[in-house]
Amino acid sequence: MTETKSLFKVAGIFGAAALTLSLASCSGGQSVADACNIANSTVNEATGDLQSVLSDATSGEGDLSAAFDPITEALEDAQSEVTNEEVSTALASFTDELSAMSGTLEGYEIPDASSIDPADPEAMDKLDQMQAEAEEMTTKLQEQSTSLTEAGQNLQDICTAG
Repeated sequence: MTETKSLFKVAGIFGAAALTLSLASCSGGQSVADACNIANSTVNEATGDLQSVLSDATSGEGDLSAAFDPITEALEDAQSEVTNEEVSTALASFTDELSAMSGTLEGYEIPDASSIDPADPEAMDKLDQMQAEAEEMTTKLQEQSTSLTEAGQNLQDICTAG
């Protein structure tokens, strides 16, 4: 149960970081404004079904790291269209942080603790191990989400100033 709550927390943090990008109000030519517009519209399109993918993954029906794939791909596509150096650098930083978070989650499966017998010492050791792994994962993801949020804020600041 703790693992699921932690993953929902991470998903919420990720959603907030994605929202940071979507709040960047930019438009215009291939200036900072145009580059921000490309990044913003690309991310908005890619995050359309994020909630459903995250829901599937946290219920054991999918790979949580796969939820990041469409967004990472969209950001990489946006990078190929952005020629403004300042925005391109900030966008690359955001993309790198998101990729790192995805890499951390790659192959991670939410453990099924429903079959663990609390009277069985071996089973309880396994549960303790699962909890320790989940705590380690949560700590790492919280650090990465902080970096992701900072990269998103930097991009937003550039877009707002542009």
